[in-house]
Amino acid sequence: MSATNAPSTFVRTDDTPEAGQETLALDFGTLTNTSGAVTTLTLTYRARVDNLLVNQDGDTLTNAAALSFDTPGGTGTQTLEDDATLTLGEPRLALTQAITSATTNLEAGDTLTYRVTVTNTGTTPAFETLLSDVLPPELGHVQNLVAASLTNTSGRSETPTLSARDDGWDS
Repeated sequence: MSATNAPSTFVRTDDTPEAGQETLALDFGTLTNTSGAVTTLTLTYRARVDNLLVNQDGDTLTNAAALSFDTPGGTGTQTLEDDATLTLGEPRLALTQAITSATTNLEAGDTLTYRVTVTNTGTTPAFETLLSDVLPPELGHVQNLVAASLTNTSGRSETPTLSARDDGWDS
């Protein structure tokens, strides 16, 4: 297959066909099937899901493609259309905190042990996640983490890691 025009980038048109949408176009000019055999032109490109309030867990987005060409003999233009649909996902985080050491008859100098558990039951990662814990002023001398672990229960191949640094923990 040959083309009289070989575009290397999309022509972008914002807010078409509707506000907030963007049309990407590639003009190949005349496509000629020089061999006479079935020939396929495949385009592969990536788009990123924007972090917008309207993009919610479980929502579907449909991307519609169209191919327009002049019919042989100059009898008009024919348009072929197809679409693909995707389902959005979001993290679903839960936080639990428990004291795992004794909680009664404590005296000055006794040590408490807290366990904070963060669980993601959603279908996507939670990015830029920050865990903070505000301790009452009567507690002090907090030591670094006694233990930390991450567990992958998703059944997928990703294995989270957590490692100690001089200034804290890094995941």
